[in-house]
Amino acid sequence: MSTYQLNITSEASLEKLQKGLYIFIYRASRIPPHLGMLLNGKLYDISLQGPNIALDVNEFCETIGKRKMETVFIELQLPVFNNFIDEILVDCINKYEKVSEEVSCLFPIREFLASVFYNPKMEKADFIFELIPVLEEHKLIKNI
Repeated sequence: MSTYQLNITSEASLEKLQKGLYIFIYRASRIPPHLGMLLNGKLYDISLQGPNIALDVNEFCETIGKRKMETVFIELQLPVFNNFIDEILVDCINKYEKVSEEVSCLFPIREFLASVFYNPKMEKADFIFELIPVLEEHKLIKNI
């Protein structure tokens, strides 16, 4: 398996994470990492226990600090039409009961991104390192 490298462009802060759209890669140095989304200071993901909808990013950052887990935040451009972006994200998260052998935490992310950026190519990514180049190609990444 080849390695994929990210170019870190800035440092994350709790203040920055309160606004905007992010993909997070939790346990970034482990295989597999855990993936989810942040939207305006709220966390959305699916885990082994089920979906997490609009959890406070402050609690997530406290957990990162306590456990000393490497976490990467990929800040994305907001879609032009973002009036219902939170509803779309919740719908994509709720389609999946929980992470399993058949369902990855990437599934709701790629479905969400494909729908808000009108790019079916994003939904075909099986791994985060296949999705990031598509985001880069379309200039949708602001910071990492």
